[in-house]
Amino acid sequence: MLSVETFIIVSVIKTVIAIFVLLTAVAYSVWLERKVIGHIQNRWGPTRVGPFGLLQPLADGIKFLFKEDLTPPHVYKPLYIAAPMLAVALALTSIAVIPIGNWVTIGG
Repeated sequence: MLSVETFIIVSVIKTVIAIFVLLTAVAYSVWLERKVIGHIQNRWGPTRVGPFGLLQPLADGIKFLFKEDLTPPHVYKPLYIAAPMLAVALALTSIAVIPIGNWVTIGG
């Protein structure tokens, strides 16, 4: 039987690993989509960063971190800022179906 502290630590580690795997899979599915779209349109697709463009998601992430954040003057600022966070939170809830801890029996 695990202690409560050990259970929490193991659960947090499993959760971090699951989030990392999910976000990495999303990044490389976007890369694959860009390659296929480039092929359909008779273009190269992303090939500049790394071998076969495999580091393109990393380059896109770094570019995203350094972009200037512009807010249009006519928007409701709290909602404008919260909308992307809500979208990411909803996308990450797909992790909720991944079993992280032991079985839990309720009412039985």
